[in-house]
Amino acid sequence: MSQEIANMERVLIIGVELDTDTIDIENSLDELEELVKAAGGVVVSRVIQKKESINAAYFIGTGKAEEIKNYCEELDITTVVFNDELSGAQLRNLEKIIDRKIVDRTNLILDIFANRANSKEGKLQVKLAQLKYRLPRLIGFRDTYLEREEVLVQEGQENRN
Repeated sequence: MSQEIANMERVLIIGVELDTDTIDIENSLDELEELVKAAGGVVVSRVIQKKESINAAYFIGTGKAEEIKNYCEELDITTVVFNDELSGAQLRNLEKIIDRKIVDRTNLILDIFANRANSKEGKLQVKLAQLKYRLPRLIGFRDTYLEREEVLVQEGQENRN
């Protein structure tokens, strides 16, 4: 195995198929797999859960989240990518149970754009889109994300002085 492939994020992709869905979940996950590759990851496996409705707190339910956690440990998965958009609460709840980086489809696409933007204007537009996307997901991140940002800002101010 090449060093580049060995350093790639090992990804599990998750799709939820609702009884009311009209999309082909396999085709949708194939597309998601291509997005993961474009972002520099390698898809190790995929999971499809059939449900009647979405779990408001965990999107997939706690039992399935525990199952995914065990699956991630067995396959040495570093990142779990969901085919749907997750709320901030769902992201936090899933990260607590699965203990892996959780990404949804929208965030993955924004990351791809961020990595490929070349012009100053393009980079600013992508950053603005990312911030607009993340804003409602920051609630409750005071103990982790915001404190890390505060430290980075303080370090930057110290370096300027």
